[in-house]
Amino acid sequence: MDLEQLKQIWKENDSFQTEVNNSVIKEMLANRNKGAFERIKKYEKQALTIIPICAVSFVLCSMSVLLHGSMFGRFWVLMFIPIAAALWYWSFFLCRFLDKIDMGNMSVTEISRYIIRYKTYLVRHTIAATILMPIYMGIWLYNFVASANHEFQEVFSIEFAIGYLLILVVLVIVILWFRFFKHIRGIQRNLKELEQFELE
Repeated sequence: MDLEQLKQIWKENDSFQTEVNNSVIKEMLANRNKGAFERIKKYEKQALTIIPICAVSFVLCSMSVLLHGSMFGRFWVLMFIPIAAALWYWSFFLCRFLDKIDMGNMSVTEISRYIIRYKTYLVRHTIAATILMPIYMGIWLYNFVASANHEFQEVFSIEFAIGYLLILVVLVIVILWFRFFKHIRGIQRNLKELEQFELE
């Protein structure tokens, strides 16, 4: 039996259609939600490991500023440690928030409310990152160049700095989109379908 024959039987046989009832479809949609939701939780938990590694790496990469830079430059580099600590706590808070969501037992309305709140947190996080990160990294780059050797200072240009900061902003937006917002949209789309089944 090929696919076309199967489609024909589906259209003509009412009893065959009723076997695939609403509860089965609802379960399939719920399972799709769980997959996307588990990936989001996984990414948030990964951030708890990645942030400390990035903080240590950043300080090591800024060693020339710490050794040869101005007092302000050294202070600016070390400021990244409390910033990283705040980011780590933020990721920890989001992990705890996501743990409150029970895809198997909560109603569609409850899950939707939590997902909307989580999306709001992410939007604020994205806006803050795209504004504050270029400012911080721009000042860091200025201090890094000032503490570098003369050969590096000669090849450095304003165009390079602007391009560097733009790439950072694009990377933040792209990473957040593919790791979080893309999955949230899928969950919200599935929740709307589930809502329709509940109303029928």
